[in-house]
Amino acid sequence: MDIRDYNEQTFVDARAIVKARFGEHACLQLRRLLDNPLRTLCSSAGDIAYRDGNPMAFQAAILKRLFLRQSELFGVSGAMFCKMPRAPLRCVLAVSERTYLPRAGSLMSFGNTAMPVSTKIAMVSDSVAGPDSCANIRFCIIRLGGFLNFALHGKLPGWFARLIDWFWLLGAKVGGGSKKGPSVRRIMSLDEFDVDEFWKRYLIGNKGLVCSRTKPELDWAFGEDIKNGNVHFLVLERRGKVCGYVALRRHGDIQPSRWMVVDWIAEGDDREILGELLVGVRKHLQSIPDAAFVEMIGYPMFVQDVIGRVFPYSRKAKGNSFSYRIYSQKLREEFERVKDVSWFFGAYDGDRCLA
Repeated sequence: MDIRDYNEQTFVDARAIVKARFGEHACLQLRRLLDNPLRTLCSSAGDIAYRDGNPMAFQAAILKRLFLRQSELFGVSGAMFCKMPRAPLRCVLAVSERTYLPRAGSLMSFGNTAMPVSTKIAMVSDSVAGPDSCANIRFCIIRLGGFLNFALHGKLPGWFARLIDWFWLLGAKVGGGSKKGPSVRRIMSLDEFDVDEFWKRYLIGNKGLVCSRTKPELDWAFGEDIKNGNVHFLVLERRGKVCGYVALRRHGDIQPSRWMVVDWIAEGDDREILGELLVGVRKHLQSIPDAAFVEMIGYPMFVQDVIGRVFPYSRKAKGNSFSYRIYSQKLREEFERVKDVSWFFGAYDGDRCLA
C-alpha cells in the first residue's frame, strides 16, 4: 500500500473512487477542491491510498484560514471521505488518519460531515466531538404538504399535498406571516456588496475562533452556485451596509425541494440580526413554489434559542457530525477558553457548505 497526494496529476484516480461512491455529480465538487484559493500554500488537496497500483480510498483536505480573535492561523478540514467497494481497512484508515496530521503549517484539523463513519474514524484519531448542536438537526417546514410528500417518498397524491399546503400557508399568514418581515434581499453575485469590508468589520469584534470569509474564499465556496441558482444568498442591510448574510443550498433537483443553511453570520454575532436573517429565510422560501422545508445543524450553543424560534422542529442526527483536533497545546488551552463564544461548528466549517 502507498499514499499519494491528491492534486492535478492524481485527479483521475480520485475521480474513480468518488464516482463509484457518490456518482458523477460529486466529481464537480472534487474538481473544485483543486481551485481552493489557499492551494498556493499547500499543493496537496487530500490523500489517496493505493493497493497494487490501484486507487482504493480517498480523503480531501481543505486548507482553511482561521482567526483566533484577530490573529491569523491555518487549519485543515477533511471532506469527501470515500472508498472503493472491498477496499482494505488499512487503506481506509490510512487516508483518514493523514487528515488529522499537521500539514502546511496548520495548527488544527476539523470536519463537519453527514457521514457517521467519518466521525467515528476521527474519534479514533484522538479528535474531540463538537457541541450537542452538531448532533441535532433543526428544521422549519415551509409547506406541510410538500414536507409530507418528501417524507413519504412522493406517495402523497399531488392534489392532496397542494390542498394541505394552501391551508398551511393560510395559517402562517393569519398567524402573522403576512406582516412585513426583515429587509433581507437575495443577491445574484458576490460583487453586489463589499464582502471584504464586511469581513474586516466582523473581525474587529471577533471574540473567539472563526473561519475566514474573504471575497475569494466565499466566491470559491458559493460563487458559481449563486449564479446557477443552487445557492440562494440573502443579505441584511442596516444604514446602507451589509451587517449579516445567510446562504441556502438546494439539495438536488427533486421536488418538493429540500434546503440547507450552509452559512450564517452577522457582525458582532448580533442575536437580533441573526434572528432576522432566519426569519428572512422562511419568508424567502415561502416565495419559492416547490420549497418544502429547510434544515440547519451545528452552530454555537449560545444561539440555539435564536435558531429554535424560527426552526421549531428537530430530529437527532446519526451522530455528532463535528470533530476537531488541535496540535498546539497553547492553542488548545486558548480555544477551550473561547470556544463557547466562537462562531465555529457551523456548516461553513467543513464540507457541508459545498455541493
